[in-house]
Amino acid sequence: MNTFYQSATAVGALLMLFGCIGEEPINLNTANFSLTVSDAAMDGVDSMVVVYSNATLIPLDGSKPIIIDIQSRHAEKGRVDLLDYQESNKANLISNQAIPPGDYQLCLTVLNGESQNEALSHVVESNTYVLTPLTILSTGVCPKDSEVDGTSTLYFNSTLLLESGDNHFIVEFDLRGGLKAPTDASDPYTIESDSFTLIDERDAGLLSGTISHSIVEQCRIDNRVAFTVDAVYLYPSRVARSNMGGFSNEGLYAVAPVAAANVTTYDGIHYEFDIGYVEEGTYSLGYTCVADKDQADTDRAGQSELVSPAFNIYQAEQPVRVYPQHVSEVDFSFVI
Repeated sequence: MNTFYQSATAVGALLMLFGCIGEEPINLNTANFSLTVSDAAMDGVDSMVVVYSNATLIPLDGSKPIIIDIQSRHAEKGRVDLLDYQESNKANLISNQAIPPGDYQLCLTVLNGESQNEALSHVVESNTYVLTPLTILSTGVCPKDSEVDGTSTLYFNSTLLLESGDNHFIVEFDLRGGLKAPTDASDPYTIESDSFTLIDERDAGLLSGTISHSIVEQCRIDNRVAFTVDAVYLYPSRVARSNMGGFSNEGLYAVAPVAAANVTTYDGIHYEFDIGYVEEGTYSLGYTCVADKDQADTDRAGQSELVSPAFNIYQAEQPVRVYPQHVSEVDFSFVI
């Protein structure tokens, strides 16, 4: 394994530096709050739209909550297709909103889907292209002023420290592990309440890497599959390959992944992946060519079916260290 570390913001820092020359001094009484959303990679659906209504910042000093209307400010009226914002890509919800500095908690109000209404949250399935309503399972309660019928609340229990100057936060979804298909045709898709995280971008780094063509080909041969769905899974701390589990069926000794990224190729020879917004720490990575098997294989009537081949991690690399505002580069280069 070859691991390298480089600044993820070197060019951006220079642009910011030169961009600040001649600008007004920072207002020490104002924190500029920005909020974006992103998604870890997934497959099986063509579109997954979440419609955001508003954000509420709750001051921990007991003062009045600050409600920010996302739909009136957002170019798409709060409508975000998360499949367009995977890996290190992100969609802006709130940009440079002036907020008094201090400690806050955040909750987001989203509009749940209903019927075939594409203006509300919904999923478009890959095989049928049917538009199915989407419901996000609520995680808490926001002030009543921010709640309306047909909505769900994403409540984040962590504290947001908003300081003078720029403050950038991102809501990172894990749809591969958190999106659940309906068991009945009349039911909506759901996103589990533990499948999204609020991250301070000052504390996050990026993972980027390559998979050698020989590893991809050997994985395909050993699993006896002609068509592969390639992905890299991220695990906490040091995890042996034999203990690397999936999102759906972890096994007795398996460790669950904390994120995943699709492996992409532009020529069928060079394979790459990126995992965005990873909190500082030590991790392990696992490559698989059967990521499509990492799911509860249940039909609309709720009947489980046997899947072959079974999901497995074919190659592992560890340990990998992630540093704030840096890119950690990892190459899967040898078949083990």
